[in-house]
Amino acid sequence: MDAPREAPQTQHLLDLAFGLSQAGQLGLCGPATPLSVWGPGCSGALLHKTTDASLVPVIVPTLAKARLGVAGMTVAPVAPKAWIRPPGSSDEEYAEDRPGKPCPACGTGHIASPWHILNVCEHAKVAAARAELRENADAFVRRLALLCADAARAGHPLYLLETEAASALVQQAVFDWNSPSGDFLLFRLCLVLPFPASVVPPNERCDDNITWLLGRVFNTVFVRPHAMRFTANAWVRWGGKSYLAIAKVWADAVDDALSSA
Repeated sequence: MDAPREAPQTQHLLDLAFGLSQAGQLGLCGPATPLSVWGPGCSGALLHKTTDASLVPVIVPTLAKARLGVAGMTVAPVAPKAWIRPPGSSDEEYAEDRPGKPCPACGTGHIASPWHILNVCEHAKVAAARAELRENADAFVRRLALLCADAARAGHPLYLLETEAASALVQQAVFDWNSPSGDFLLFRLCLVLPFPASVVPPNERCDDNITWLLGRVFNTVFVRPHAMRFTANAWVRWGGKSYLAIAKVWADAVDDALSSA
């Protein structure tokens, strides 16, 4: 559950997908992979399953850029104004941005990235926004588990029993968001990236670890794409708006730091 490597871009994308494909795990529902599999054409590719037109102009592109790691930190709407390249910038100028830039807001030297914004940046305003986001995430993750259980009713009944059992445990869990498991979960929730339960170390697999429980939910949702549309709309809407909100706080903090330097 480590932070994905931010560069190069290909390595970042491989880390988001855990460096492997689980397309062979078709189980008893041959036409679908489990929701925990994220990749082209897989059930976990929820950005492509949204049917809410209001999400298309800003939310979906923002999440797609966020998944590029540092490569998405110098483009609107997330980038600080001082970091946006003007139209007509040369390839050499864009190449300067590829390794990433240290975060001026907290001054720790950490490379600015979606993971840094969501889990690391120590700037006071960003930390306050993160605390609020964690509270909202604690409520949303429980709703997400219920939405997945509802979607699972369109799949195989054997998997439905497992999904409902894990979803019920999510509702009761008391979770520590200020933990490596919490950092991982917040990042995946905001960027709308499902994951398998196997990413959680064996010693952390318990009924109070929502990351472990939600991974079990994702592992057992085998449904056709149309059955995931409502869940996809809800998750993409929450994740995109949440990421945009904290990213704006961070971008403003960066611009303030650069202007006062």
